[in-house]
Amino acid sequence: MSHDALFRIVVATTMIGSFWALNGRTSAASGEGDDQEKAVPQSQVSEGKGYPEGFINEGPLPKGFPPPSAVGQVVEKTYPLCRTYSAEGNNAFMRCFAYLSKQKHEMTAPVIMDYQSPAADASAKPGADVNFADVARMHFVLADLSLDKPRQEGPVLVADMPQMRVLSIAIQGEMSARQREDAERKLDAEIAKRKDVAAAGPKRVLGYNSPMVPRDKRFWEVQVPIKGRSVDAVE
Repeated sequence: MSHDALFRIVVATTMIGSFWALNGRTSAASGEGDDQEKAVPQSQVSEGKGYPEGFINEGPLPKGFPPPSAVGQVVEKTYPLCRTYSAEGNNAFMRCFAYLSKQKHEMTAPVIMDYQSPAADASAKPGADVNFADVARMHFVLADLSLDKPRQEGPVLVADMPQMRVLSIAIQGEMSARQREDAERKLDAEIAKRKDVAAAGPKRVLGYNSPMVPRDKRFWEVQVPIKGRSVDAVE
């Protein structure tokens, strides 16, 4: 099985797991594929509360987290210090979810995926599913800092993620290579235009929805950490 296929399985499992956790489900939902996508009631569509139009809310935001932004707009956000439990590798979701279940933590949204942009693949078909074969770490975010203590427990690391200033762009629909690359170009162009900020780390993806949500309604954000550029660098 290819790396990108493995990652798609991880992402799907992550989002299905979050949906089940938030809705108290302990067994698989009936039906698969498109039938499952029809299961989300329209009552979950968030109106007001700072959420963009059409956003389907499947879980609470961690304390202090800004809501997802409107699709296609590059915005600046600041995320507070937060505590995550995270793991690496193809089994990252299952490791984190097992920890969540043992500690009786609530599943929040989004799930954060650190990654490094893979080299362009000339053989990739236009619009093909994005290849996140090199996801570095998957994070579940605690609803509040006080709910757990930093420690290493087997493959799961509980640690603080520092306050982070980012440029962010939201995508609604399936995350394809074309969509992600377009989002990254827009983020890079904004940094080049502003001159007062510089990239401060690798890009990351935030995933908000499970496969239970119709494909055209799923929300993602592609983000790049930023920092102020020095006066000398600007000149």
